[in-house]
Amino acid sequence: MTPPPTKRKPVTASASVQKTSPTELGAEKIHPSRQSLLDAPEEESPAHGSEHGERGDRSQRRRPKKPAYYAKQLALAEEKRAEQEARAAERQRREDERNKRIAERETYRKKMAKAKEPGRDGRVKLGRESGVLLDRVRRLMEG
Repeated sequence: MTPPPTKRKPVTASASVQKTSPTELGAEKIHPSRQSLLDAPEEESPAHGSEHGERGDRSQRRRPKKPAYYAKQLALAEEKRAEQEARAAERQRREDERNKRIAERETYRKKMAKAKEPGRDGRVKLGRESGVLLDRVRRLMEG
C-alpha cells in the first residue's frame, strides 16, 4: 500500500522560504550524515559556487583536447587554400604587369602622335620625334 499523500502549504510570493525537514515530508529515517548536512548552516560549496565562482573555476579547469578526427582533411584544406592564394597573387601580378605595359604603349602612342603634328608652316618637325624615339631606345637598352 502506498502512504496517503501529504498536504503541503501553498507558497505565496510574500511568504518567506521555510525549510522543511524530510521527516515532515513522510520519510521515516534519514542517514545521520545526511541529517548533519541538512542541519548545518548553508554555505556555498565549491562544487556549486556562485555565478562569479563558477567562471573562476572554469578558467582554472582545463578540459583535455578532443581528438582531431579530421586533422588530415584540415591540413589538406589549408594547403589547398595556400595554393589558391598563391595562384591568385600570381594572376594579380601578371594582370598588373599587363596593364602597366598597355598604359606605357598608350602614352608612347600619344606622345608620338603629338610629335608628328605639323608645325605652323604645315611641315612635320623631326626634332620633336627624336625625344620620344630616344626614350624608347633607352627603355629597350635597359630591359
